[in-house]
Amino acid sequence: MKKQITLLTIGSLLCLWMITGCQTNPAETEEHKTMVSEHAEMEKDHAEMETSHGDMDAMHRKLVADHLAVSADDADSSHVAMEEKHMAIITSHEQLIAKHKSLLAKHKELEDKHISGELTLAQLKEEHQQMKEEHNAMKTDHDKMLEEHNQIKADHTQMMADHQE
Repeated sequence: MKKQITLLTIGSLLCLWMITGCQTNPAETEEHKTMVSEHAEMEKDHAEMETSHGDMDAMHRKLVADHLAVSADDADSSHVAMEEKHMAIITSHEQLIAKHKSLLAKHKELEDKHISGELTLAQLKEEHQQMKEEHNAMKTDHDKMLEEHNQIKADHTQMMADHQE
């Protein structure tokens, strides 16, 4: 009888150990590792957005200074139009960066909820996919803004060359 109780106890403890020992930490799943990797990529993209924004802002200050230098007090309409267009891009870029910061914070919150077990795997995948799509749309918008910025930069260079003639 003692031997049966001991075997039963050992068997129960072994089963309990296997059940608790075999449960995986949500942070160790492939889904979580992928999500963390994609979050790091989002942060890298965000840093690039902020860097390019600083470049845009510096270029805008130079654009304005150059235009003032060549047209003195009577800024011509082409300069004014170019400055307005560039300022609109900078404003849109600021809004995009703020939106992306919010997305990064939301993504970090998603990671934390996954680690704590507050989300099911299905919820995690669904929310992560939505965030990934938002991020990709923002990245596309950013790339378009950079193209527009580069066009203005080229137009400005041409305009300044025309003033030199």
